Amino acid sequence: MSVLRIDPAPRYTCTTCGDCCRSPWAVLMPAHEAEALRARDLAALGRAPDASVIPGPAGLWQLAKAPGSTACVFLDDDRLCAIHKAWGEAAKPTPCRRFPFLHVASDEHVWVTANYGCKAVSEGRGAPITAQAEAIAALFPKDIGEADPDADTVYPLTPAVDLDTASLDALLDRLFAAMGDRLSHAMRQLALFAAQAPEIPTPSALQQTPPQRAPGPVRYAFALTLYADLVDQSRFWDRLRGIWVLPRVLGFGHVYRSRLLDAPVSMRAVAAHPGALPAAGEALLIEVMRSRLRSRRVFKDVPSAVSGITRLLLQIDAVLYFARALATGRDITEDDVRRALRTVELYIANQAVVSALSRLDPRLAGFHADPAVALGAAELFAV
Repeated sequence: MSVLRIDPAPRYTCTTCGDCCRSPWAVLMPAHEAEALRARDLAALGRAPDASVIPGPAGLWQLAKAPGSTACVFLDDDRLCAIHKAWGEAAKPTPCRRFPFLHVASDEHVWVTANYGCKAVSEGRGAPITAQAEAIAALFPKDIGEADPDADTVYPLTPAVDLDTASLDALLDRLFAAMGDRLSHAMRQLALFAAQAPEIPTPSALQQTPPQRAPGPVRYAFALTLYADLVDQSRFWDRLRGIWVLPRVLGFGHVYRSRLLDAPVSMRAVAAHPGALPAAGEALLIEVMRSRLRSRRVFKDVPSAVSGITRLLLQIDAVLYFARALATGRDITEDDVRRALRTVELYIANQAVVSALSRLDPRLAGFHADPAVALGAAELFAV
């Protein structure tokens, strides 16, 4: 029995669009990878070693950005990586080689899915990633070597309830059957799945509430999810400004320049948008939710599935928020949904290593673990 399990939904073949190399987020690597890269003849590529591979946060190193740009310093005019062209794919930092693949390693399996921040993945271009098992296995050899198919992983559904793999698979199968093909219904089913803890609201308690009048804990959790869009946490004065910004965000009364969309956003306009999604956009976001559940990503780095599902619902809310922001004054298009999804997914991929939002997690932990917040998040932007 193979320890490698691959998400059947995503499709991916690199289109050399270069978008991943123009992301505003840093490519981070450990010191030994940075030293190996700096030891190469970067001058032959027209890059200065000390200015191209630079110290980053948390003791990591990072690839520099081209002056005045979000593009990686190694991205050439032909939209290809100079490192890859000169020395092959193996010479690139691990995050570059692994993108857009995401993995979750348990004792018994290595689950692999794809990052929908990649344009090819979000548009369904290329071969199913299930047909790329050999190449994927080469990217995660250590995890695959350590996994044991005979091990018995226990997954925390709630702080009080653990499930073995077979029980969890059976529960997810029932959930997938119940989710259907409407996003609002799928989000509600997911929230109710999270609300397995004692003394939870009943399904009849679900009712759509305008975002600005949603319960305080729900708005607070979403505001912190959105925090990086408003505040550059790498700068002291921006962090200080956040003390003034957060209360206005809670009331959905803020007009600001979105850091992630690089466009002006009126929260009132977002809250007032009718929010109807094209069918293809709904199907894509349901696919993402299924993918994250199937690949166990909701269980990664969280105390329980309740916390992970709440975080997933807030991330879907962020996608819907950005789609509404892009479509101010008009109907939401499929392109709006895809762009909003890529924006959120690329940010999440970066924060998985080290990010501003990860430093806010202690403030979010209590909300993520509350099933009522999951239920509220399912209603925040549901239509």
